[in-house]
Amino acid sequence: MLLDLLPASLGIIAASSAGISGLIIISLTGWKEGLKTLFTLLLNDLTY
Repeated sequence: MLLDLLPASLGIIAASSAGISGLIIISLTGWKEGLKTLFTLLLNDLTY
C-alpha cells in the first residue's frame, strides 16, 4: 500500500519548483536542515 503511494508523492515533490533544489539542499546540508529548508521553499511556493 505505502509503496503504491511513494511514486505519486515523489512525483509531486519533483513537480514542484522547490523539489529538485530542495533535494540538493538536503544532500548538501544534511537531512534535518535540508527538510526544514525544503518545507520553507514549498510553503513559499504555495503562498505565492
